[in-house]
Amino acid sequence: MLNFYYDIPSYERELAPLVDLPDKMPVALQRSLGKLLTKLKTEFVRGVSSETVLPQKHVRAGLYQSRVTWEGDGAQGYLGGTKGRQLLFRYKVKPSGPSVRRPPVGASAQVLRSSGLGVIPGSFLAQLSSGHIGVFRRKDGSRRIKELTGPSVQFFFHRDSIRIPIEDQSDELFAKFLAHEVEFLLQQAG
Repeated sequence: MLNFYYDIPSYERELAPLVDLPDKMPVALQRSLGKLLTKLKTEFVRGVSSETVLPQKHVRAGLYQSRVTWEGDGAQGYLGGTKGRQLLFRYKVKPSGPSVRRPPVGASAQVLRSSGLGVIPGSFLAQLSSGHIGVFRRKDGSRRIKELTGPSVQFFFHRDSIRIPIEDQSDELFAKFLAHEVEFLLQQAG
């Protein structure tokens, strides 16, 4: 999870044009943070998809962006990921669909682009009667099967190669959005 907090005292110089409109300062900070969270959400999705073989739509579905709230002198918000693990079938899997014959060794899966396909012993692809397709493994000596999963979206917040570039650009982007919002609010005020 990435938390962000921007307050009025830290941005006095940037908010100086709104000194005659003190009620607009919180509005400028909140709007700027909202735009920042939306932009960083897009950058996070791009970062994850560059490191994994998980399609962007599944990364985006596993992300959530908080509402921007006002607390004390500042605006705060966060970007987080769901804890639910992604189905392994959403990653790169071979065979690519259920087949009549089960692979002799097991299905192969790739999660990260830097690693190759790895064989999961005893696994197979199947389509359930509901139409759901997945990678499954039968527990030893049991009739029950268990669907295999890959890492959750929240896992990728712990990867430095994704998190650090986002944190590095956040202050610069926030300053850009804040300058735009101050200009907009001044034009609106006349």
